[in-house]
Amino acid sequence: MVLFRQNAVFAAAFWGEVGTMSRKKSTHDSRPVRVVELYGKDLRWEDAEPNLRLTDETVARLTQEGYTMALVRVGLWRTRRVSLIRHAQRLS
Repeated sequence: MVLFRQNAVFAAAFWGEVGTMSRKKSTHDSRPVRVVELYGKDLRWEDAEPNLRLTDETVARLTQEGYTMALVRVGLWRTRRVSLIRHAQRLS
């Protein structure tokens, strides 16, 4: 019983209350997704340059170079295909 009381006192001092472990809200804006592959120049998928993020400037540059689609990483194991043409139309 004494051991339980010591743990409860430690938990109350450490977490503020016993039994609450609420996660802090993030105030940071999320990073743009990372581009993995690009499609369009030679009508085939090509590896993207390292650490390329899908920002408005990147979309404008890639559509200018002739790319039409991008494969972006949206999670640790998940990817998604994004149309660069539609993305550019939304910007203008």
